Amino acid sequence: MFKTMDTDNHPSADSLDVWQRFLNHLQPVSLQQLTGTNPENFRGRLRLAHLGDLRVSILHATEHCLKNEPPAVSSKPRKEYALILPMSGNMIIRQGRDDIPLIRDNIILVNLSYPVETVYLTPATCMQIMIPEARLRHLTKLLPDSKPCSLESEKGLGLILRNQCLGLINGLTDISNEKYCHALGEMLINMLSLVINSAASSGHKKSPELKRLADILTAIDRQLEDPNISTDTVANAAHISRAYLFKLLKRHHTSFRQEVLSRRLERAKTLLHDPALAHLPVSNIAWRLGFNSHSHFSRSFQKASGVSPTDFRKLSTDKKSEVRNQNLELDLS
Repeated sequence: MFKTMDTDNHPSADSLDVWQRFLNHLQPVSLQQLTGTNPENFRGRLRLAHLGDLRVSILHATEHCLKNEPPAVSSKPRKEYALILPMSGNMIIRQGRDDIPLIRDNIILVNLSYPVETVYLTPATCMQIMIPEARLRHLTKLLPDSKPCSLESEKGLGLILRNQCLGLINGLTDISNEKYCHALGEMLINMLSLVINSAASSGHKKSPELKRLADILTAIDRQLEDPNISTDTVANAAHISRAYLFKLLKRHHTSFRQEVLSRRLERAKTLLHDPALAHLPVSNIAWRLGFNSHSHFSRSFQKASGVSPTDFRKLSTDKKSEVRNQNLELDLS
C-alpha cells in the first residue's frame, strides 16, 4: 500500500528539486539552498499511502536539512489539517508566535490554513496524516485556529490514537482493498475526535500551577542544546520569576539541574538510536546537547541507563526500523 520516494533512486537529478517534489505530495513547501552547501550530500525518503481522502506519509529527512532554510508552507491557504507524530530526531513546528517541539510523547495537529514552518534541529523521522478540513468541521470550536494543537499520547485515548497511527505503517503494506482503507480512515477520524473532545473536557481542570510547570519544562526542552542554559533564560521564556521557578520545581520534587540533565539524556537516547546519525562520534552527540565534556556526558549517561553511550548505540543498531528499510520506488517522471 505504501509507495516510497527516495533520493537514492534519482542520483542524476538535483536532490533538492527531487526533495521538493516529494514534499509537495504532502503540502506546498519551499526549500532554499544556502550558499556553500553541497546538494549531493542531501538524502531523504518519503513514503505515501491513502486512507480514502486522508493521505498518510512517513518523512525521513537527513543531515542536509540542517544546512538549509526551514521548509516553509506557501502562503496559499490549504483547507487541510496535518496530524504529525514524531518518531525520531528533533523538529519544531512553527506557526505564528508558537513554537511546538516535536517530542515522542506528543501528537501535533496543525491547521494548514495558516503559514507553517518546519525547523529541523537534527535529522528526523515523522509520520504525517493529511486530513481535509471538512472532516474536522464538527471540532472547529475545540481547535485553535492559528496555532498548533498538542495532544498527549502517553496514556489514555491519546496512546490508543498513537498506536493506531503507528500500526498503519506495517498494516497498510498488506492492504490493497480501497474499501478497507476508507474504513481505516473513518476509524482514525473517530479516534481523533475522541482524543480532542477528551482533551477539551479535561483542559479546564488543569490548574494554573500545572500549566506553569508545563511552560517551564517546554522552555527547558527548547534550550537543551544551549550549553549556557540557565534558570534566568528558562524563567524568561516561561514568563515567570526565577524565584517562582525554583519554588515550583521544588514543590514537584525536582530541580532545575535535575530536569536539564534528565531531559538531555533522554534526547541523547533518541540521537544515539537514530541511524541517520550513526556516522557521528558520541562526543559530537554530547556537544550537540550542551554538555561541556565527553566524560561528563558518558558518566551521566551510564549512571542513568546502566550502559555507556557507545554500548547503547550498538544495542540500538540491532533494532532496524522497517520504515527506513523499505524502499519501494515511486516514479516521479
